[in-house]
Amino acid sequence: MCARMRGLKNLEQFIVMKELQRINIQYNPNIAPTDTALIVRTGSEGIKAENARFGLVHSWAKDTKSAFKYINTRAETIREKPAFKTAYQKRRCIIPVLGFYEWKEENGKKQPYYFKLKSGEAMPLIGIWEFAEIGGEKIFSFSILTGEPNALVAPFHDRMPLATNDPFHWLDLNQDSLSAAKFFKPEEYEVYPIDQIVNNARHKDIPDEVFERA
Repeated sequence: MCARMRGLKNLEQFIVMKELQRINIQYNPNIAPTDTALIVRTGSEGIKAENARFGLVHSWAKDTKSAFKYINTRAETIREKPAFKTAYQKRRCIIPVLGFYEWKEENGKKQPYYFKLKSGEAMPLIGIWEFAEIGGEKIFSFSILTGEPNALVAPFHDRMPLATNDPFHWLDLNQDSLSAAKFFKPEEYEVYPIDQIVNNARHKDIPDEVFERA
């Protein structure tokens, strides 16, 4: 499962953005379900950047209540599940983040751990997106694909967000990208405990020092 992430501070932190149009983003170090985050999506108009809602809202939805249910999508069944297979075929996206969080129960408290790439580069999570219009509001939304955890994540959770080191491969709709996906290896990640301030999703004003290794 992936329910909390650290967003980009600026577009230059994701090299792919240099090939796309400029878009305004607001730094959110504690992205939670229903929050807005930057995605790079593919569709009938090609590849473009978009601000989208975290939690998939299907085009046929009458409200946004289902978004919490669809923050993540299992990669193993995305090709077969009616609710997701069309999006896999036609509406893929990258969610560039600086890292994500998982928790462990320690001394009676939930201790957050921060997962990031050792390189310091943005982590391109893979996902799918949808567009819906509800009550006159146009909603772009996304879900993050998850898979079996690698050796680093397994002690924390039985699922992990999938991140690719070849974003354009995932965005190529002419390929069955999951079959030949290029994911980061466990040794390319690092993880360490950070301040419990991130436990509360309402905390958005978090100093950079919180994310530095002690």
